[in-house]
This record gives sequence, structure tokens and C-alpha cells, in this order.
Amino acid sequence: MEAFSLQFPTWFVGLCVVLGVAFALLLYFRDKTFVDHPQWTRILMSFLRFLSVTTISILLLSPFLRLFKESVQNPVIVIGQDNSVSIADGMSKQDSVSYVAAFNHLTDRLGEKYDVQVVTLGESVRNRDTFSFNEPVTDIAQFLDYTTEQYGDQNLGAIILATDGLYNRGKNPLYLTRKTTAPIYAIALGDTTIKTDMLVARIIHNKIAFLGDKFPLQVDVSASRLNGRNATLRIERIDGNQRTSLEQRTIRIDSEPWFRTEEFTLEALQPGIVRYRASLSGIAGEALYVNNSKDFYIEVIDGRVKILVFGNSPHPDISALHAVLQENQNYTPEVSMMRDFKGNVKDYDLVIFHQLPSIQHDITPIIKEMDALLKPRLFIVGEQTTLNRFNAIQPYLKIQAGQQAANEVTALVEGSFQLFTVPDDLTNQISKFAPLQAPFGQYTTDPSAQVYLWQRIGRVDTQFPLMLFGETAGVKTGIVAAEGFWRWRLHDFMQYGTHELTHTLLSKIIQYVTVKDDKRRFRAAPTHNLFQDNEVIVFDAELYNRSYERITDPDVFLEVKDADGNTYNYTFSKSGNIYTLSIGKFPVGEYHYTASTDYDGQRQQVTGRFNVQAIELESYVTTADHKLLQSLTSQYGGAVYYPGSLEAMTDVLLADDRIKPVIFQSVVNQPLIHIRWIFFLFLTFLGLEWFVRRYLGGY
Repeated sequence: MEAFSLQFPTWFVGLCVVLGVAFALLLYFRDKTFVDHPQWTRILMSFLRFLSVTTISILLLSPFLRLFKESVQNPVIVIGQDNSVSIADGMSKQDSVSYVAAFNHLTDRLGEKYDVQVVTLGESVRNRDTFSFNEPVTDIAQFLDYTTEQYGDQNLGAIILATDGLYNRGKNPLYLTRKTTAPIYAIALGDTTIKTDMLVARIIHNKIAFLGDKFPLQVDVSASRLNGRNATLRIERIDGNQRTSLEQRTIRIDSEPWFRTEEFTLEALQPGIVRYRASLSGIAGEALYVNNSKDFYIEVIDGRVKILVFGNSPHPDISALHAVLQENQNYTPEVSMMRDFKGNVKDYDLVIFHQLPSIQHDITPIIKEMDALLKPRLFIVGEQTTLNRFNAIQPYLKIQAGQQAANEVTALVEGSFQLFTVPDDLTNQISKFAPLQAPFGQYTTDPSAQVYLWQRIGRVDTQFPLMLFGETAGVKTGIVAAEGFWRWRLHDFMQYGTHELTHTLLSKIIQYVTVKDDKRRFRAAPTHNLFQDNEVIVFDAELYNRSYERITDPDVFLEVKDADGNTYNYTFSKSGNIYTLSIGKFPVGEYHYTASTDYDGQRQQVTGRFNVQAIELESYVTTADHKLLQSLTSQYGGAVYYPGSLEAMTDVLLADDRIKPVIFQSVVNQPLIHIRWIFFLFLTFLGLEWFVRRYLGGY
């Protein structure tokens, strides 16, 4: 359908016609050039001139044609086929061939009327025409989200989900936010028969443990059709080909169905990624034995920070510090008065000096020893601190004592501080904490020091530092120029019911002063230390010159060895100023790697290890869950069909009145001046008029 439109009032067309008539009359009836020729010739030429002038005038008004176009969009039917291992396990080879043939017939018939899109669901959603039934996981929710995102703005007629109802990744599809009005139909695959089986259903454990710690382990075990039988549950540590039994228990299956949770306590005895296995002894008659064991990995970190709290004399601050440090599993605190200390500072990662040096104890020899060992330190200055000695053992803060002993000070945060970040609630509340006792005197701060807190005395904001940090030759120093930390901790609890803010502050301080900067000129490591067996393993590497600028001049090589001694060699790719390498997927096991390069006449080398664990989620539940499919389809107005009734399902979908084509109407405005035939018509008028005039002897 078409319509003629103008950008001006329609009576302007009349003016164009009048203009054309006037132009023709003036040209041919007042001019006596053609008076001797037949009158019909003048009428013809005046008519042609009238058409030309009128057409030009109308085109100058920018008229356009409004074209109404209609397009039909057929309904889209999205079919998602579960491509996981459990589908293959639930069908014989013959049944699988018959099902695929019936599935293809379904898509062919639906394709005659609808736009059919077939995808597979497993680890991810993919467009495929063939099925392998070998993917290790099933994520139904991901498929539903993909369908609504890709086809939600189209004429989505229906969704067909072919699966056994078992999912082991992603959200429960029944509780997804509804994003489509399209009905969902299901093809129920798999076997709902309860099989004779026993399995390790789930293992709950820490992902990280610290060397020497004991950590809890929870193993969920279930069984079906094995009432009255006994089994042995064993926990083992796997190190290459060596298996070490840690604990075992005999369990009795005394109900149908049966479920039990067994709890263990294990000890982290070796650093690194440690592989463990929970396994059940097999019972004759089980349908599946692969799910009788499950491996799990725990990263054991030898990363505890040993902290020595050195005190001049007993003080509430020392007790408060010890209480805070004890609650953090990353810290191993020890408290000692200076006079009682018999150890060696080299055994500690951080030393906190409380009101030291003092008159009784000069710690200059200890500081010199710590300087040689590059040990960080934290000073808490108080009434018992001998300020002259304190000024001499560190360069960042000088305090010249006055006549008064101390000032009561509160904290004022330095907004430009960037050595570490603290939560906003701590920043907002720290100025309201109870006052501390700071030495009275004149404070001088070294320009290299970074001040975190300033002293506020009464209502006066001063430039006297309360907390600052400095670093020289890789040795980090923290200074708290006041005593009374116990008051902050007590205030924190009285106001908020916890010690969270003060604990966070102390943890941030300790973390900063104890973290060592990585000064290695060559670094290489995998993106993480534990991979799934379906995951691509990627390495990154960096090389620095003597100015610590990243370079990629020499080649970097990688050697990977498995537990059997097999070696795999690779060369890193250069990407900008870094190295990267993808070595693909590796079988389950433990691997050691060596990355190396030659630069500046030196051999640079990094060693490490990574582990690959198996994904066996599809083997742990063997009974199809068709109840989930029934709930899902009823929620979306669909139905459940079985592989033997796909013809009936096809007939229902082809006859469903809800699945209809959608007619879209679009409007296209086309300016008349862009229409070519109008140009040639106009050119014909002028050309014909010119020819007649020339033929009659005019110009």
C-alpha cells in the first residue's frame, strides 16, 4: 500500500499547477513566434511546458511516497538436546540410533512449518546437528537463559528440551526468573528405575588449609536397594602412584533408601596441592562402581606469619594485640617481655615492639640484626618509650619530648594514603574511637614516610602523625605514635558488638609490612594450580631487564612432566610485553613444570606444579528425574513426551494455535525526487517540447 505525502500544505500543489499554466500561457500565447503554425502545435508545446514546470515545482516541495510493507516471521522452535554422558548411559546403542532417527524426523516435520533451531546443552550451549553424548556436565538453566536471550525478541513459538532431568551445574531451572511466554515441551530421556547402587554423593571440605592445621571433612554417602549390607569408607592421600590410607570406617546400610554423613578430621602435613580420595568398597550387584570414589584437592599453604610481640612490661595493649592475632588463622603470635626473651628474631616474620626501646632495654642490637635479615617491624610508642633511642633506630619519625607526659589524641584519616585500602565503615568510624595516649612534643616526619593517620588533639587537627609507614632497602617499618590500642578494641565492641573494625585495621597493617615485593626478573606460572580435565591450561610469563622493564626479546621455554616421567616441551608466544602459552587439555594427574630462558648471560628458571582433576558429575546420579521435567513443562504450559511418542508431540506442536506467524508492517518514506522514472518522464517532456520548437523553426 502506498500514500502520497507532502511536507507542505496540499494547497501548495494548486500553486504549482497555476504556476505551470501561467508559464505556458505567457510563453506560447503572448509570444507571436508560432502564430503562423497550426494552433494544435502551440497547444501541444504549452501543455508540455505546463507539465514540465508543474512537475519541477512539485518536486521542489520535497514530496515523498509513504510505502507500507508487510513481512511474515515464522515461529521459531528451539530444540535443546542434552549431550551429556548420562544420556548415553541411559540408552543402549540400538535405542540411541532409534532415538536419533526419530529426533531428526521430528525436526524435519517441524521445519516444514516453523523455523527450527537445534542446539546441544552440556558444558555450554552449541549449535550442532550431530550428538556425541560425551559432555561431562549438564546445565539446563544455561540453555533456558540462552534461548530467551537469543530468541526472546523474535517470534519464539516453543522450546523443546530433550534431557533426563539431571543437572549438575547452574541454577535449578524451576526457580529461574520467567523471561518468556513460549511453552516448554520436554522429551524425557533416561531410566527412572532405581538401580542397586552405592555412591559418594558429595564431599564438603576447605579449599585451602595451612600447613600443620587440622581441617574438617564431610562425606555424604547414599545407597539404594542395598539394605542390610556393609561397606568400608576409606580416606586416602594420593601422591603420584602412592596411596596413603588416613582413616577408614565400616558403615552399615540399614534403610531403603539410605543416606549418611560421615565427618573426619584430617591434618595438613605437606605443602602444595594435595590430592585426597574418599572411596567405598564395592558391593556385589551394584549397577555402577565408578561413583564409589571421588577425589578432592586441598591447597596446603605454608604461609603462616610468625609474629613476636615484644613488650617492655605487661600492658593491656599487649593482651589486646595477642587476642586479635590469635583469631586470624594466618598468624602465629608469640608474646614475650624483653627481659624474658631467649629466642632469636630470625625465626619470626614480624616483630612488634611495644614501648621499646626503653630506659631498661636498648634494642639497637636487635634492630641491626633485623636489618641484616630484612625483617619488618612495627613500633608502638608510649609513655615508657625512650624517645632519643627511638629516634636513632628508625629514620621516619622524630619526636622531641616536651614537659608534659602525653596528650589524648583521636585519629584523623589522610585521604591521599594509598599503601593499602580499608573498608569505608572503618574510615568513617575510626575518628570516633576512644582517644589514645601520644607523647607530648614536637613531631618531625621524614618526606619518604607515608602517613595514614594524623593526631587530632581535642578539636584541633594537627600535622603530628599518629600512624605512618616507611620502607628502606626492602625493609618495611610501621609506627603507631600512641599507646592504648586496647581502648579502640573495647570501643569497637561496645559500639558495634564485634571487634571487626579493629581486627581489620591490624590485619591490614600486618599484611602491608609483611608482604615482600616480588623482585624476581623472571616469573612464570599457570593461571591457577588446579584445573578440570575439560579445561584448557594456560601459562603466563614475564621477563624484566635490569631496570625492571618488561621485555620479550629472548624465547621462553616450558617443560611439563607427568607422574610417569613423560616430558612435553613448548615455546611461549610473545604478546606485547608479556609471554603467554596455551598447552591444551591434560589428563587427570599431577604435573611438574619448568619454565626457562637465557638473558643477559644468565639462565633464568622457574619451577612449580599443577594438578588436573576429573569431572565425573554425570556418573554420580544414575536415575533420571522426570518429575523435574513435569514441573517445568506445567509451569510453562507445555507437556512431557517420551522417545516413543515423538510423532504425537509433532502433531501437537503443528496444531498448537499459540504458535502462529507474526506479521510485521514497516513504513518506508521514499522522496519522489529519488524515483528514476519521474526524472526520465520530466526529461521526455522537455525533450519533446524542444524537438517540436526546433522543428517549427523556434529556439
